[in-house]
Amino acid sequence: MHKIILKDRSFEVLSMRKIELKKNEKCLIDSMDCVLVIFDGNEMEIENLKEDISLEKNECAFFNDFKQLTIKNHSQEEISIIICSLLVLKNFNIYASKFKLSKALGILAGLLFSREVCFEKDTQESMLSIITAKVLENKKTSSYSDVIEKTIEYLEKSIHTSVSLDKLSEVCFLSKSRLCILFKKETGKSIITYFNLLKITKAKELISYSDKNISEISEILGFKNLQYFSKVFRKNTGLCPTKYREQLTKM
Repeated sequence: MHKIILKDRSFEVLSMRKIELKKNEKCLIDSMDCVLVIFDGNEMEIENLKEDISLEKNECAFFNDFKQLTIKNHSQEEISIIICSLLVLKNFNIYASKFKLSKALGILAGLLFSREVCFEKDTQESMLSIITAKVLENKKTSSYSDVIEKTIEYLEKSIHTSVSLDKLSEVCFLSKSRLCILFKKETGKSIITYFNLLKITKAKELISYSDKNISEISEILGFKNLQYFSKVFRKNTGLCPTKYREQLTKM
């Protein structure tokens, strides 16, 4: 077991598993930890309880405090995946996100996947720890392109209103279709899903720490009506806003 100190945070690589799957064979992973998934193939989908993420070669996905993942829909004859379990960083707001490994980290990952080169387990864990540290470092800064960073910044500032694709397209100087494609590719989420997640995160905060009623919170966050707010809230939390508040009072 290796422990790495990253600035003011620490994390431990609890376990590392190499998984090989045949064409379109599914694999279910259960955990309550944070997990880093690194992939060596051309295309693969990871399905979890909240968001689906597609990975390409030398991309990795970070899942924060999840319960289960399903790896599916890969087209190669055989693919390899490395699962890294981490006991930390459960305070990140983003539930799941993906990153493109740099050229140097891509080479390092390629060595981990290699069948020609066999490293000792301690060496493999050290190599994986380097990759993990860099990925987590990216989470503390920005791993997005300038245009997507600008889009996210605009969404965060507009959390109390509604935002149209026309306006975002104007702000970012991109066509609506191009912006949607880039946003999905870099964040793993559609613009509306990401924006709703920002709103629901704020809604949970207001429900938990204010005495405002549910209707007021819905209005504050710019939802068109209470019914739609409840629908979006339930989709992201599994509970309607009223039930969520009731659960908090019981704790």
